[in-house]
Amino acid sequence: MRYEGASSCLQPYRNASVLLSALVDRQLFESKRRTDERSLAGITSRQRTAAATVSAISRNYKDDWDGGENAISHKTEQ
Repeated sequence: MRYEGASSCLQPYRNASVLLSALVDRQLFESKRRTDERSLAGITSRQRTAAATVSAISRNYKDDWDGGENAISHKTEQ
């Protein structure tokens, strides 16, 4: 009987320990989720930058190619 009293006396501390453990787990989960979201946002941003760069290079190359082709055809016609 004496031990039951001690056990029930410690029960709030056990509950607090379980709650604290759950809170720490939740904080770790949220921290990892935010880190994952930031890294995904970084990848997306880098992909957009790379796509814009490739698109700009393609446009410039096409313009140069058309200009060069037209210049050659004008020279051969004259």
